[in-house]
Amino acid sequence: DQQGALEQQALEELRRGDLRGAHRTLTMLLQFRPADAALRRRIAQVEQLVRQREDAQARIQAEPLRYAHA
Repeated sequence: DQQGALEQQALEELRRGDLRGAHRTLTMLLQFRPADAALRRRIAQVEQLVRQREDAQARIQAEPLRYAHA
């Protein structure tokens, strides 16, 4: 079924580290299950991970020499 396929796709994207893809897939799944609180929490977790990754990238770009030798 389509929901199962979306769940599997989201898991694969998370395993690969494709947070944006997983977010997109989980958001699609939410259309089928708008009242699913666990799914909403998972989406929020992925959003937090995306922000953390972006913050880390910004720090690396702001201080490239500091991180080049780490």
